[in-house]
Amino acid sequence: MRVLVDVGAWDGETAHNAIKLGFDYVHAIEPSPESAATIQPHTKIRIHNVGLGKKAGYQTLHNSGSNGASVFKDKPNLSGKHNGNDVQCRIERASSWVDKHVSCFHKNWLKINCEGSECDILEDLYSEGMLKLFKGIAVDFDVLKIPSQKHRMKEVLDLLDEPGIHLHNLTGNYSSDFQRLSCWVKFDG
Repeated sequence: MRVLVDVGAWDGETAHNAIKLGFDYVHAIEPSPESAATIQPHTKIRIHNVGLGKKAGYQTLHNSGSNGASVFKDKPNLSGKHNGNDVQCRIERASSWVDKHVSCFHKNWLKINCEGSECDILEDLYSEGMLKLFKGIAVDFDVLKIPSQKHRMKEVLDLLDEPGIHLHNLTGNYSSDFQRLSCWVKFDG
C-alpha cells in the first residue's frame, strides 16, 4: 500500500493529486480549521485538523485560512497583509502522530509544506528514528521566509545527511503541484 502523509495540506490539492498518481491512501494534515474545511472529501483521504511539531500543546496560528498561515508571527503572509484571523490550533508531537498513523508495512512518503514548522517536525522524527519509515521525504523549506527561523535549514540538512534518509527539496520551477509531486515520486521510486 502506497501512503502519503501530507503535512500542510491547505486546500487538499496535493492530497487529491496523490490519489490521481496512484497512492492508495493520504493523511491530509492541516491545522487551520478554515483550510481543513475546504479539502474535498474522498474515501482515500483522511483529514486531520491538527498541526505537528516537537511537542504537543496549543499554539497560535497566524493568518489561519490563508496559504501562508504559520505559528511564527514573523512569517510574512503571501498576500502581504495580516488577515486578522489568528486561532489557537492543536499541535501533536510529530513522532507520536507518526507512531499512531504510519505503518512500517506500507510504502510511505512524507510531504512537508508547513510555513516554518518543518524543522521542528524533521528534528523530532529524526531524534525518534522515524524518518526511515518514509521512502521519500519532500520538504518546502519555508523557514527561509521567516527571519527568526532562517538559520535552521542548514542545521536540519546537515543533521539529515545520512544513508537511508531520502530528502527532496520541493523548491523549484514546476508548472503545477501535480508535476512537482509526480517528479518527486518518480525520483524516489
